[in-house]
Amino acid sequence: MPGDYAKPISDYDKAIALNPNDPEAYYARGMVYCVLGDYAKAITDFDKVIELNPNDALAYHNCGSIFIRRREYDKAIANFTKAIEIEPTNAVTYHNRGVAYSNEGEFDKAITDYDKAIELDPKLEMAYYNRVIALSTKGDHDKIILDCTKAIELDPRSAVAYSNRGLSYFYKGDYAKAIADCTKAIELDPTYSLAYNNRAQAYHAIGEDHKADRDLNKSLELQIGH
Repeated sequence: MPGDYAKPISDYDKAIALNPNDPEAYYARGMVYCVLGDYAKAITDFDKVIELNPNDALAYHNCGSIFIRRREYDKAIANFTKAIEIEPTNAVTYHNRGVAYSNEGEFDKAITDYDKAIELDPKLEMAYYNRVIALSTKGDHDKIILDCTKAIELDPRSAVAYSNRGLSYFYKGDYAKAIADCTKAIELDPTYSLAYNNRAQAYHAIGEDHKADRDLNKSLELQIGH
């Protein structure tokens, strides 16, 4: 165990030995285990918190987040759902359950959760990005463009948002806007290989194959380099 964390773990061990019914000590120790990546021990501590305080929404939320990391999405969904029952106004919990649903391929449920997260917190940038991913499975490019535009408003230096919006413009046949957005993405992040690939598609569509080939080569070069 890294030295920086050995002492707090030891301190929480002592606190729990003195008062085995203190949920705060279990919670704090669980958070340290999360930082250390010892998720099994973290879940054991958060489960103890829930046993002592069944209405601790944050403990359920943390368990859900750990299960996402472990790719146990059904368990993540169950824990986030319980957290939402206890605290139905936490935008991040809805967002995280949406992520779990997306990973299970349940994109309609994911979109519903992202919608709710954005309703509760319109500035939750990650909800727009992840809703774009879910919407892309449905080919809903009008909504994707709206979400990417909102993401750009929240973070004008987001190369990902520009590239994703550019790709949707490409699918809608607006190649000039597609090229402009992908070019902006590349200006913001010259190492973003996907933006070159997306711009190449737009160049190819308007017959500028030499530019398309240049971008495809650059995209491949960046991918190999990583």
